[in-house]
Amino acid sequence: MYGGRGLKHRNPAARRRREMEKLVAQHYTRNTVSAQAWCPKCGKQTMHRVDDRRIGPCLDCIAELERKHEEPAVDEKQDELFPK
Repeated sequence: MYGGRGLKHRNPAARRRREMEKLVAQHYTRNTVSAQAWCPKCGKQTMHRVDDRRIGPCLDCIAELERKHEEPAVDEKQDELFPK
C-alpha cells in the first residue's frame, strides 16, 4: 500500500516541496558577471547583471535609467529658456 512509486503522489507536503524546488532561483559562481534571463520589465530575454551569485537587474533597463538621469531636470531647462 505504501510502495515507493505511489507514495510521491499521495503525499501533498512532498508535492509542495517539489513544486517549490522548481521556483528556487538559480545560483551562479562568484566569477559570473552577467547571464541571460527573462526581464519582465522589457518583456524579452536580455542580459542581466549577477550580484552576489544571484541574478540582478537587466542591463538594458540600467542603461535606459542612466540615460534618463543624465538628462537635465525640468528646472534647469526652464532656466535656460527663461533666465532670471
